[in-house]
Amino acid sequence: MFAFSIFLLVLTIASLIAFIYFKKRNYSKGAVNPTPICAGATVALFILTLVTCLASMIYTQDPGQASVLVSFTGSVEGINYDTGLHLKAPWAHRVEYDIRNNTLSYVGESGNTSDHAGGNVTGAQITFQDASGVTGNIDLVVRYSIRGEAVGNIYNEYKTQSEFVNATLAQDVRAETRSVLSGYETLQVYSNREAVKAALLEKLSQNWEKLGVDIEDIYLQEIRYSNEVKAAFDAAQTARTRVETAKAEQEQAKIEAETNNIKSAALSDAILREKLIDAIKNGKGTYIIDTNNISIGTR
Repeated sequence: MFAFSIFLLVLTIASLIAFIYFKKRNYSKGAVNPTPICAGATVALFILTLVTCLASMIYTQDPGQASVLVSFTGSVEGINYDTGLHLKAPWAHRVEYDIRNNTLSYVGESGNTSDHAGGNVTGAQITFQDASGVTGNIDLVVRYSIRGEAVGNIYNEYKTQSEFVNATLAQDVRAETRSVLSGYETLQVYSNREAVKAALLEKLSQNWEKLGVDIEDIYLQEIRYSNEVKAAFDAAQTARTRVETAKAEQEQAKIEAETNNIKSAALSDAILREKLIDAIKNGKGTYIIDTNNISIGTR
């Protein structure tokens, strides 16, 4: 826009020079005098130059946007991440960044291509090798945001947000995911998803803190091994379930045995004799006592 304003300014000056030139000439009666045309063109071009120059100085910024103002020499003149209407030098141009939540998604088989749209990335699943030496694939989504104050440094090193994401964040997610999963055995990868997530979140947070990037969350979706590995895992889970069931049954049997012992103790000879004495004291009639098998009866 500023370059166009310069072009219009040159035309305005040229029109003004033509006006002055034709104004000084003497025209014979009936000859065409271009002076009025030059005057009108000069005024129109001057107004258009002012309008385009003013337009190049005004810009609006929505919530979740940040701007790096760059001079014609390529140096950073300012950073702005406030919303609303703003002014800038007419020769400065804006490089916009999206500082809202963006996502890095690695899901399914989509070849080796990745789709970069600003701060968002959609790529193929991440292939890894765990501590057991078994190869698997994982689908995951990382949700992150760039801090507004960090866009100046990002511009100086990477220029655009897409280049920054592609060169650092996207590569880091793949590398750290493989690194974290290499520390877990196959069964742990299957059964310890929260631990895997926490470890990956910690690693990426440490790496991206210095870049001015905050991780909002990580979503571990599907973890896929070969059918043979999955069958082995299912068998291990079944065996584990059986072990837990057997332990529960043993515990139940132990509790029942203890309960029976308590009941037997409650019916000991001493307790039966005490009950007999109470019955004699409170009862009427004749009592028969069998010394071999203590019992209470009336006749």
